[in-house]
Order: sequence, then C-alpha cells, then structure tokens
Amino acid sequence: MLRNKKYNLLITTLGCIAAILLAQQWHYRADVTAEKRFTITAATENLIDSITEPIHIKVLLNGNLPADYKKLAIATTDLLEEFSARSNRKITVSYETPGEGLNDTTKYQLFDSLQRMGVVFERSSEIVANDNKNTEQLITPSAIVSDANGKAITVDLRSSKKVFKQYNILTDIPEEDKEATRNAAEALLEFKFANAIDKLTRKRVPTIAYVVGNGQPIDLTVNDLGESLRNDYRLAIFDLKKGYPQANQIDALLIVKPTQPFTDEDKLKLDQYVMNGGNIIWCVDKVYAELDSLMRSQADFVAFDRNLNIDDLLFKQGVRINNDLVQDLNCSKIPLIIGYNPDNSPRMQRIPWPYYPFVSGLGNSAITKNLDRVLPIFP
Repeated sequence: MLRNKKYNLLITTLGCIAAILLAQQWHYRADVTAEKRFTITAATENLIDSITEPIHIKVLLNGNLPADYKKLAIATTDLLEEFSARSNRKITVSYETPGEGLNDTTKYQLFDSLQRMGVVFERSSEIVANDNKNTEQLITPSAIVSDANGKAITVDLRSSKKVFKQYNILTDIPEEDKEATRNAAEALLEFKFANAIDKLTRKRVPTIAYVVGNGQPIDLTVNDLGESLRNDYRLAIFDLKKGYPQANQIDALLIVKPTQPFTDEDKLKLDQYVMNGGNIIWCVDKVYAELDSLMRSQADFVAFDRNLNIDDLLFKQGVRINNDLVQDLNCSKIPLIIGYNPDNSPRMQRIPWPYYPFVSGLGNSAITKNLDRVLPIFP
C-alpha cells in the first residue's frame, strides 16, 4: 500500500510538471464579457496571418508598477502573447525598464532619444501608509514596434482620454477614475498594436479624397479631421464639380456635411465611382438644425430638410435617411442662463439637452468595437 502511495505521488508530480510545461508552450485566455471586448477581431487575425517578415515589440511598461498600471501591463502581455502565438513567433516580444542600471548622464540621453521617438513618460506619486511618505516613480506606458529594417512606431498604451467619477460640475473638482481609465486603455490595446503592425507591413498607403463642391466645410472646423487622416493615409481634396473620381486612384471619398443639393451629374459621378469598386464615407446632416440659430431666435426653431437630393442615390445602396431629429434622455448638457444674481450677473446651469444624445454601437463591428460613447449634434 505504501508502494501504491509512492506511485500515486510520483504520477501526480509528473502530471503537475507536464501541466506547467504545457502551459508555458500553449497560451489561452477566455473572454467572458458580453460584447467580447477582449477577443481579437477577424481583421486583426487576417493581418497577423499575412505577416511575412519578423516584427519585434519592445514593451517599456515594466518593473515595479502601481496597481492600475500593473493591470494594464498584464493585459498588454496577454494580448502580445496571443499575437505571437498566432503569428508562429514571427512577432517577438521583449520587456525593458528604461534607464535601469545606467548612470544619470546616460539615462538622461536615453530618455531624450526615447522622447524624440514619441515615448511618453508619466510620474506617479504614492503615499506609503506605514511611513506616511510620498514616493514618486517614473513610468513609461509605451511600446516600440519595429520591423527587420529598423523602422519603428511608438505605441502609447494609455487611453486617449481620462474617465472621471460622477461629480457636480458647478461645485465639485473632477476626480479621475483610474480604474475606468485603465479599462478603457485595455480595450484599445488590440487596435493600437494592430494599427502599428499594419503601418509597418502594408505595401501601399491608401488614398482618401475629401470631396468639396456641395457646400462642404473647408475651414478650421474640419482641421482636426484632416490632420488625423494625414497620419495614416494620403489625403487629397477633390472637387466633384471639376472631375470624375477614379476608383483605381482613390480608395475612398469622404463627404462631410454637404449643404448644397447634388445635381444629377454629381450623383452619376459618385454612382460610377462606387460601381467601379470605390468607397464613400457619408457624414450627412440631412436636417438643418443649428444651436446658434436657436440661440439667436430665443424662441422656437423649426428644423427643415436641407434638400440635398441624394435620397435616390442612397436608396440604390440600401440606405435611407429619415427627416427626423433624435432625442434621448441619455444626453449631454448645455449651459443656460436660469436667472440673475443680485449684482445682475447671469446665473448659469448645465441643463440636459435631449438633442445631444450619447450614442454607442452594438455588435462586433470593427468600426464600433471598443468605441466609447459618441456625442453627435442634432443627429
């Protein structure tokens, strides 16, 4: 009986060792969220499968980190392990703490060169409960994605915006919800790394043309849109009144807030462009409703159809835009004067405005996945 116990103990020990070795070789994670926020999309899988040259990712978020950043570092490690396994180890990952073991002069030169590459640094302060001392730490929430030719792209692992706890906008000081901010950053990790890999591996840069000729804005209101597109695409301006868009030269047309009707010739050009394989991104305000006009009238304001004459063109593509305005109780607030103080200064208060609803996408679309709520204006 003693011999059987020894055999059972030996088998159990060998089984544990085999399980540990297998776990080191085989990576798996389960996504139990309802919207599958942490499941790699099909587009990312196709991108990884198409990699032919080695890609190296150096993660600089490493070392003894605060709890919120430690969680982000673990999520980054899990995702990159899945990337590496999917690519048959064409994607390799390393971890480094910048400046560790270097003297101050060398460390300063290293930080300066990293900052020129786009690496971000952040100071984190924490009060130790036992000693009641404030300790500061320099954190590097970045990663560098590079190819075999030395071309590198820096990825900021943080979320692009901070999430704040509920507060009274008139009396309270906003306090960041660090956990929610880091969760938002985790949800964007796949897109950020996939975007960097795509930029390194793509053979050509797609061309996007901003269409003008029908009253589209060309002032500073769309400057941020143009600057954002320039980072990833070749951007051009195309006057629909002066030429015919060619699908073999322009990958996509961007039509933003037209205010003048489209003629039959305009619609023919767009229709033939789509028929030849072109893509159109429509950003249309079909109903005229502007807050400035409402404020000037100081009374009722009637929204009306812009008469863009595109209903038949969109209907051919299976799209119809109703002449409606959307209202929702889940909305933003606008400042309004609700009275006057004894010194005749206006008393302002932010009032919910149902015509500024918060909208969010459902499903597993690559366009809306992990996208935070969007604030449209009179949609």
